[in-house]
Amino acid sequence: MAKVKTSEIRSIIEVLRRAYPDADCALEFQDPFQLLVSVVLSAQTTDKSVNQITPILFSRFPDATALAEADPVEVEGILRRIGMYRTKAKNIIELSSILSKKFGGQVPEQYETLLSLPGVGRKTANVVLAVGFGVPRIAVDTHVFRLSNRIGLTEESDVTKTEEALMTAIPVADWIMMHHSLILHGRSICSARNPKCQNCVLLPWCRRNGLEPMNTKNTTTKAIEIGDLKLGSGTVKICIPLVATTEMELWKEVEAVKAATPDLVEWRADLCFSKEPLELLRILKDLRGKMQQTPLLFTYRSKREGGEGSLSESDYMDLVSSVIRSKLVDLVDVEYSCAEERIRILLQESASNGIISVLSSHRLTGTPSQRKMEAILEHMLTYGADLPKLAVMAVEDDDVLRLLAASERIWKKHGMPPLITISMGDKGRLSRIAGGQFGSCVTFAAGNDPSAPGQIRIEQLRNALSILSL
Repeated sequence: MAKVKTSEIRSIIEVLRRAYPDADCALEFQDPFQLLVSVVLSAQTTDKSVNQITPILFSRFPDATALAEADPVEVEGILRRIGMYRTKAKNIIELSSILSKKFGGQVPEQYETLLSLPGVGRKTANVVLAVGFGVPRIAVDTHVFRLSNRIGLTEESDVTKTEEALMTAIPVADWIMMHHSLILHGRSICSARNPKCQNCVLLPWCRRNGLEPMNTKNTTTKAIEIGDLKLGSGTVKICIPLVATTEMELWKEVEAVKAATPDLVEWRADLCFSKEPLELLRILKDLRGKMQQTPLLFTYRSKREGGEGSLSESDYMDLVSSVIRSKLVDLVDVEYSCAEERIRILLQESASNGIISVLSSHRLTGTPSQRKMEAILEHMLTYGADLPKLAVMAVEDDDVLRLLAASERIWKKHGMPPLITISMGDKGRLSRIAGGQFGSCVTFAAGNDPSAPGQIRIEQLRNALSILSL
């Protein structure tokens, strides 16, 4: 079996943390005793089934002393709806008796002591310690065992060795979180049969141990659909950026842009008066309501990419991740200048939340060679972004021609995937008008004010595009 690299484990942990921020035990309980009994009952049974019977059980026998004195026939009657109910009834009565006689009715916090109780194995003991007492442990159930080996976190054939391998590979502080996250991921995405690999946030790292290789050959390129809008099909689509710096100006600009009826709208959040992520999310919520059905692209352009954003890369990632998880936008811009692992995390979050990802690179000092631009676009495609975007600055007269040539070559070479390619500046305006003939599916027009050098006002751009389409 193939195993992930040590350097990749941190990315896997971070992706799962973001994908399942509220991951916790699904069993319902009030104290460590009820947790212990619930976990014993959950063997070969779903948590949902256990949660349906424990309210009845605990209302009748609320503590170890009461359950220790229970009539086995009555307990069996309560547990009859779950598997192995006779054995489980016997075990929980016996362990309650031991707790009552030896531990004053309390659940011990020692691992070996827990293992000595009837019906308690390694998984149960670990769950009780981790969930009931906050002691760092990794409990390996069927989901954790399957995912750990399928992904490549471990390559062991039994539960005990898998537990030991995970405790070695994963930092102690992440043990409990990883246990809960792997279980949730196993239930919702990475099932034993027919896993939903295309929706998996761990796809960039997964070794797919025990599964058939994925068929990743792209024989037909599909347009990106956002409601009735299709990017990569038909004529090039027009996007207007919102560039207001105050909230009052923003709402005025929104009304003017809506009247211009662009195909989609970009909010340049880095130009906003507020630099606080929570405030930006508040404004975004209001903006989503005002834009109604118009597709909305969120962009926070960092200074390294030619914008005004001053967030650190870590804070930038947190902001973009929050926007993705809010599902208030249709498209989100991810900067190509970010670290590779951070790009992959954001792209997977976008895919998991149904948000179109725009992986963008901006070169404001000039136009690279055609070969270099082709290499950038090809590298972007390897990430699996929905829309690779390359914007360069035209300084010489032939710079725009090199950009268009690079765009067309990659577009045709890879089966005509949707791209966005722009030559900025006055000498690059041809790309904003004719880019669609060379593979670019979106062009940016100026609303009240341009967001980049060389942008054409939407009325003029529409006229030019209509002539080109004759």
